[in-house]
Amino acid sequence: MVSPLVQQVVEGFAGSIEEEIESRLEHVWVFGSAARGDWDPERSDVNVLVVVDEVDRDVLDAVRRCTLEARAELLIHPRVVTEAEIQGSADVLPMQTADLARHHHVVYGEGLEIPTIAKSHLRLRVEQQFRALAGQIRSSYLKYRDKPDRLAAELGKTANVFFLTLECWIYLENGDWPKDREEVFRVGANFAGAEPSLFERLATMGDDPDRILPHFEELEEAVDSLVEQVDGKEIW
Repeated sequence: MVSPLVQQVVEGFAGSIEEEIESRLEHVWVFGSAARGDWDPERSDVNVLVVVDEVDRDVLDAVRRCTLEARAELLIHPRVVTEAEIQGSADVLPMQTADLARHHHVVYGEGLEIPTIAKSHLRLRVEQQFRALAGQIRSSYLKYRDKPDRLAAELGKTANVFFLTLECWIYLENGDWPKDREEVFRVGANFAGAEPSLFERLATMGDDPDRILPHFEELEEAVDSLVEQVDGKEIW
């Protein structure tokens, strides 16, 4: 359930786009943290899926104008696609497609179907993402070891992707999606050989480096452990 503010602003955003491109607009969905229920109005933007009949310059210009207008009230981040692009991206963007299917709020339009995700595609993407996160954590440490605020900011940027990846891994291992973020912390920490509080700190660190930096080594070891698990997993 999205907040009343998000609902109001995105309804106005969709209405403005419809005025500009009329029947070319097919669907408008809120997705991401604003649809999952962990949206922070002080720190997060609002991800909005805008589905049109065809993406061209007229459509992009219209969406851009409406976005700038909506941003007077809320930080809107639109993703402009066609339905065919959504249907064709499930194999190469399985994590994002799965998240979109599970967490969305319809603002405009009906009948948009999200394709089924192949577990083999999802496993490959989860491994790729965990490996990328491991490299990003190490690189950030090398660059910002003596700048704790900057290092904390870089780690904070990885949090949403890390937890989305962890959700997908829990699904692949257990066969069910975690019900909420607390279950992600608990089950994911068990897989990684870590304490749930480690992941809670990463999710809530904000701008406070003391929330996670004293536990940097734990975080690195947890991600490395997840990489090893995913690497040896066969899924059909």
